[in-house]
This record gives sequence, structure tokens and C-alpha cells, in this order.
Amino acid sequence: MIPVILAGGSGTRLWPMSRELYPKQLLAMTGACTMLQHTLMRLDRIAGLEAPVVLCNESYRYGIARQLREIGVHGFELILEPVGRNTAPAIAVAALKAMSRSSDEQILVLPADHLIRDVAAFHEAVGTAAAFARQGYLTTFGVVPRSPETGYGYIRKGPAVDPGAADAGGPKAFAISRFVEKPDLETAQQYLDSGQYCWNSGMFLFQAADIWDELKQFDPDMADACRLALENGRVEQDALFLDPGAFGRCRADSIDYSVMEKTEKGVMVPMDAGWSDLGSWAAMWECGTGDENGNVCTGDVLVEKTKNSLVFAQSRLVAAAGIRDLVIVETADAVLVADRTRSQEVKSVVSGLKARNRGEVFLHPTRFLPWGVVIEIHTDAQCAIRRIEIDPGKSFEITSPAYAGCYWSVISGSGWMTRDQDREKMDQGFCRHIGPKQHQGVEACGQAPLVILETSVPAAGPDHLL
Repeated sequence: MIPVILAGGSGTRLWPMSRELYPKQLLAMTGACTMLQHTLMRLDRIAGLEAPVVLCNESYRYGIARQLREIGVHGFELILEPVGRNTAPAIAVAALKAMSRSSDEQILVLPADHLIRDVAAFHEAVGTAAAFARQGYLTTFGVVPRSPETGYGYIRKGPAVDPGAADAGGPKAFAISRFVEKPDLETAQQYLDSGQYCWNSGMFLFQAADIWDELKQFDPDMADACRLALENGRVEQDALFLDPGAFGRCRADSIDYSVMEKTEKGVMVPMDAGWSDLGSWAAMWECGTGDENGNVCTGDVLVEKTKNSLVFAQSRLVAAAGIRDLVIVETADAVLVADRTRSQEVKSVVSGLKARNRGEVFLHPTRFLPWGVVIEIHTDAQCAIRRIEIDPGKSFEITSPAYAGCYWSVISGSGWMTRDQDREKMDQGFCRHIGPKQHQGVEACGQAPLVILETSVPAAGPDHLL
């Protein structure tokens, strides 16, 4: 069984933490590890798992690879999409990739940014789904609802599948009667009361050949485009770049619409495992651990006479007094204040910022590069200050901008700076001025990253480090 991790979403509903170039799957939203790392770590102890296949866009390549290595995941395959085309083309490519390994390979398809609290229940559901997949069924996981959620799609149960094999706990799977879109509150309550609906988790388990055959039947043009995108793709180090011409011809569609709503092989395995897609700040509040007044606080936060609020501080002290039912999220370059019950409207805020071409929608102070990490600390018209971390054994070359000089100070680690034919050791306390249009190479040595504090005057754009 191959875990297929879908890591391409931009997560704009969790702005300002999540940005288009730094989405929520790369963020530590529920602990010390990121959402992507949690997704892979919860697969431990599932028997027969192979190295994962991760699909994402090209912008996330280095961040994802870095995070996988941090938790000891090796041998993974990165498949990079030139454009986003939703889940159906991504799963089609993953199925083809799995079939190239083995004709009877199963794929476990998981979004990279979901929360699952009960890992044992999740493992049990995976085992059940795998058994049905071996019988030729296309399985999806339906989350047993606990409240009338309006932010999720729903799946209506059909007849029990293979009821004779069910134990005293009831049927293990149901035929899929229909998929329904996000309902209003009254309809969601009716769904909950009926007991006939589950939340649509967006997680699946198939035999790779079975989902591929169904896709070819229902959308042959998409199947052909995905096949060509994979065949004509190029491999660069640890990543496979899909052919942009072929993949761009794919119609953007979800696997629900393209296959699961049409096939006669679809079944739903109910799962009660403390699942959430963490799709809004309200969901973050609901899934968090609150204090005696219902406040969920993260970071350097002080609250007084405050109730049922979420306060998230990333870079400085945030104090709140005399408020209730609010979301306050502080990052290094933006602050969000919103009514907690209307936090879905953050998407409208992001749209407004895009219309104004504000960089805070796209960029994040942290950027992953092939050789390390750059963190923007401060930028104004006069200067830019950034932290540059170069991984051990990695190196890069830069030419400073024609209009700006830079000052480099080594905070920790050691390395070498090369200018023309000169080679100079860089250790803690090393300081140098780099004038405009100067070319130099930098290499980190030792066991720890080489960490440099750069100040550019006037402000040099971040691209000079690429």
C-alpha cells in the first residue's frame, strides 16, 4: 500500500498564518510538528506501507522535502504539478505511478492538512477499507458527524455492503447513495438527526488499477492527459515535474465528481476518529484545548475577562481584555481580528487583499530554498533584515544587487566564503560588508547549519538569494 499525500492546497481560510506560498500543511497548527508531518507520522504501524508519494505544486517542493526528512521519512517521491487541477488528476497520476511499481498496488489517498485525534480508530478504518478495496470496491472514509456542520460536504449512506460479514457492531461499509454539497444549518441538522449521513472526509483507498480503469471510463480525456503528463515529465534530483502542456489540458475536477458519483463500485467506510479538516479559525478553536473560560491560546498571550476566543501569537506578546467570541491571529507581518462565528469570511478578506495586490496574501516571512531557509525579520524602504540558515554541506552563490550593499554577521555554525580566488573561514562573530554587484559563494561545514544575519542597505529584495 502506497500513501498518496495531497499537499497542494493553499488554505486561505487560515490567513494570515497560511499563505499561498506557505500553506497550512507546512505549518505547526496543532503542536510542535506540522500538519504534513502529523499526516505521515500517524501512518506508523500500518502494516505493508511503502514510501509515500507526495503531490504538490512546484512552490512547495523544498519545504515539503525538508519536513519529510526532519521526521525520518526517506525514499519518498515528490510529484510536482505545474498548475492546480483538483484531486482527480492528482489521484490519476498517483495511480499510474503506483501501477508502475506493481499491478495490484493499493493507494491510500490523504490530504496533508487534516487533524485526526484517535489514531487507533483511523488505523482500524484503513484496515476495513483495504479489505473492501481488495474486493474491487472504491472506498472513501465518511466521518461520523457529531454536530450539524455547514462547512463540510456530506455522503448519504446506501445499503450495507456485505452485511453477512458484519459483526455485532453493525455493517463495516455502505454503498454510496449520493454526495451532497455543504448544507445550510437547518439541512445539516436534518442530516444529523437522520443518522443516514457522514461528513465527506476527502480520504480514499483503492486498488490503483481499479480507480484508473474507472477514470478512463468516465473521463478518458483526463486519463490520457495524465498519462502523457507522467510519461513526458522530467526528473530532477528528488522530484518529478509533470509535463506542463499535457497536465494543463486536464479539466480541473474532484475525484468525487469525476468518478465516485458515477461508479457502481463506490463504498463508504464510516470513521469516528476525531477528524477535522481545520478549514477555518472556528474549527481551530473547536479542536483546541480551552481554558476555564473557553479560550484557546497559543504563543505569548495574556487574556483578562475574555471568553470563548482564539488568540494566536506568533512573534510578540498579544494581550486581550473584555472580549468574547473573537479570533485574534498575530504574525510577523499581519494581524487578523474576526468574529469567531463568522471566521469563514476570512476568505473574503483574502480576496480583498488580492485585489489590492498585497504581498501578505502570497508571501510568508519564512521561505524554503534548495540549500536552507530564509526568514524575513524586518523590511522597510531603508533596509531589510533577514536570517539565513544554510544546511550542513550545502552551498550557494549570489551577486549582491547593483543598488544595495549587505552586511553579514555569523550567529552560529561555521562555513566558508569565497570571493574570486580568496577563501575565508566563517565562524561565530564573523562580520563582512558585501558591496553592490559583488559575487561570492558560501558553503556550510560542520554538523550544524551556518546561520547568518543579513542587513541590506537600502533594502535588497528577497530574490537576490535565489
